Amino acid sequence: MREKISFFFLNRQGSASHQFVTSQKALKILFLVFTGILVVGLVSAGYITYNYRKLQKTVAEMEAMEDCIVSQQDEIINQREEIQAFAETINVLKDELFALKVYEARVREITDIKDTEKADKKGSQGEKKNIGMGGPLPEDINTDIGLKKKHGQLIDEMHQHADQLRLTSIQQSDEIKDLLKELLEKQKRADCTPSIRPAKGRTTSKFGYRRSAFNNKREYHKGYDIGAPKGSPILATADGIVKFVGRNGSFGKMVVIDHGYGYTTRYAHASKLVKKKGEQVKKGDVIALVGNTGRSTGPHVHYEVLKKGVPVNPQKYFLN
Repeated sequence: MREKISFFFLNRQGSASHQFVTSQKALKILFLVFTGILVVGLVSAGYITYNYRKLQKTVAEMEAMEDCIVSQQDEIINQREEIQAFAETINVLKDELFALKVYEARVREITDIKDTEKADKKGSQGEKKNIGMGGPLPEDINTDIGLKKKHGQLIDEMHQHADQLRLTSIQQSDEIKDLLKELLEKQKRADCTPSIRPAKGRTTSKFGYRRSAFNNKREYHKGYDIGAPKGSPILATADGIVKFVGRNGSFGKMVVIDHGYGYTTRYAHASKLVKKKGEQVKKGDVIALVGNTGRSTGPHVHYEVLKKGVPVNPQKYFLN
């Protein structure tokens, strides 16, 4: 016999108003159903809570990623600006290097010093092409399209230009050194070339044929005579080394200077010799004093210029 269970529903006065009768088996089934529903509800609530928290974490990660992406984009833009600025600097250096080369060419033209290695290359444009100069700046990077590709292209071009500038600067440095060496050599040659009058005074006899003051015969005068008061300074007309100091027959007291480059000068009829043999002299140094020694008709300096041992007209070398 099945056991019955009765449920009474009481009203406010405490008396039974309704009665519900069920079996024990039905009650167990109802309990199991309720428990199942409760378990399902709790599991569902836990799952929903888990997913919600996971979603919150995902949203937070996405927000952090977005911040990182924005930061990276800002960094990329800054890098692009720095690269572009460096590209412009390279181009400025190219222009300055080319200007230096043009300046070198101008100096060579003024000093008449030829660039033997580049003699066959004419025109400044040709030179510019030869050293890889000129051309527009690399185009600006468009951050909207192909940023990575444009970045790489600009960097490659910058590397090429940097290598080009390095090689050109080495070449330019060598050329400037050669030019400086040639300028110094040219300056030294100029300093060693007779270029001033040996004394202040009036010209008493020029280079070439003349009438002798002693026998009135026609003779070839190998020097240039300048009359001046006795004791007036006689100057070296170029840098050199004193080759001879002393008396020399009809020349009287005389100084001979070897200037190198094939030039020798003689100063005769001095009253006093100031320099010694082997002494180095500079252009304008006092080497003796005007006199009347040797075969002479009055105080003067007899001045000779010899080029490779052959007397030449000293007047051609008077730049003052």
